Amino acid sequence: MFKRLPFILFVAALALSVFFAGMWVWESRAFPYHLARSAHKTLMAALEMRSLIAPEAARAPVATIQTAPGFDRADLIQCDQSEAARELSNKLREREFFTQLKCPAARVASREASAKRIEFVAADRITEPVLLGGGLGMFLEHCPPLPRSALPGGCLAVEYSRAGEVSRAVPFRPQAIEATNIISEEDYPSEHPPGWVFAKNALVTSVSSYPSGDLLVVFRVRHAFPYGGGAARVAPDGHPRWFRKDYSHHLPHIIDDNLALIPGLRVERKNRALQVGQLKSALACEEERWAVDTVLLIDGEGRLLEEIDILGALLESPYNGIFLPERQRMRCDPTHLNFAHQLGADASGAAGLAPGDIVVSLRNLDAFAIIDRTSRRLKRLARGSFIHQHTVRHFEKARFLMFDNLGTDGVHGPSRLLMVDLATGKETTLFPRDYTPAHLRWVTHFRGQLAVSPDRRRVLFNETLEGRVLELDLSDGRVLNIFRQLHDLSSVEAIPAPFRQRAWVFQSGGGGGVDYARP
Repeated sequence: MFKRLPFILFVAALALSVFFAGMWVWESRAFPYHLARSAHKTLMAALEMRSLIAPEAARAPVATIQTAPGFDRADLIQCDQSEAARELSNKLREREFFTQLKCPAARVASREASAKRIEFVAADRITEPVLLGGGLGMFLEHCPPLPRSALPGGCLAVEYSRAGEVSRAVPFRPQAIEATNIISEEDYPSEHPPGWVFAKNALVTSVSSYPSGDLLVVFRVRHAFPYGGGAARVAPDGHPRWFRKDYSHHLPHIIDDNLALIPGLRVERKNRALQVGQLKSALACEEERWAVDTVLLIDGEGRLLEEIDILGALLESPYNGIFLPERQRMRCDPTHLNFAHQLGADASGAAGLAPGDIVVSLRNLDAFAIIDRTSRRLKRLARGSFIHQHTVRHFEKARFLMFDNLGTDGVHGPSRLLMVDLATGKETTLFPRDYTPAHLRWVTHFRGQLAVSPDRRRVLFNETLEGRVLELDLSDGRVLNIFRQLHDLSSVEAIPAPFRQRAWVFQSGGGGGVDYARP
């Protein structure tokens, strides 16, 4: 024992020295304090994300969750995860114009793609006609390529009748759309690499129907700054009436045949002053180029009637403390507007609500705001347990629906259909429910969309990245139908023969791409 005492004392002294050295490093913030702090933050973020991605409800035994009537688990559409499939998918996205392509289906034959696009889960037909957005390479059986065209063909959108059959197919002609541009490129310059072309890099973000039957299409663009790709009005036969090659992005709201709201942006290269009480600061972007979100009001001819500065309204409001430096997460994209929606005639029941006001969904602030219809000043900023939400839209009175991407519902979330009542502060998860099958629950960190039926009884809940849209009954959260972006690419020569035999999965728009068709 005594022979080992010097060694024990040495180890104890060394441990004590390391302990005190660690305390000094932490208190003085000397090297390697910042490395240790970054490692700790990374670990905490990983643990938090794990809790979001795999909540207890999602890990519940399958036996405790009822399977939807008529649903065969063997028919679940899954991606081929082989290395060859991933490499081919990446190549086709980058080189062969298929910007929305996801992967080859693992078990679905190409000839079965059309038949398996719609699944009647708790119904035997579609209650209302549905407009499903497309893009290059999508719905080729209805929109083949033009003769001598370098583009692979595809439909801009298809309309499904109540029987679940394609009743209308609108061909996608990106080159013809770009040729009708009515905007000066000097006003909206873009930064992109050599060889960049709109036809190859345009992503159909959303397709909505005017009362007349025309379509309002919004684009995003890849490999370019900014990412807004413009908006177009397209006739039912696919011919464009006009194209605004500006910075429009995300989902529009069509008010009538002569008025629409579209999320837009402006590029700024200077800081904006920020004053919260007596505290003066600035809203800055390290890259010295940042996206300032706006709402564009355009008429039926594509002319700009008004542009509302959303960031300016926030900075001039009592809520501007949300932009203090310690609270900023994404300084170069401070709000990330993903939807603007005009309040209906029945908007009432809570302070700051009036018919005609505009509600804007601000993803990067985990909030939505109400903009006064006349002064364009911010009246109210609403926050809750929802995180990175999309498509906040007025439902009735003081209630709002949203696609909540990462909300903090520990039982049913995180990704969910959420109803928020501004009059009472109550939040209600409408989907998923306790009885929702496990295979119909998911987590989507980015994108997403919802569309409400004209009678407000159903909603189309769009999981964009997985190429799947669920039609839900709002009264009980039941899944009525499933729409899948499943396509036959067997005629595309760029695809090797073994992969032509399978159906291919596409994303369901760049952030939207589904709506109830108007009569």
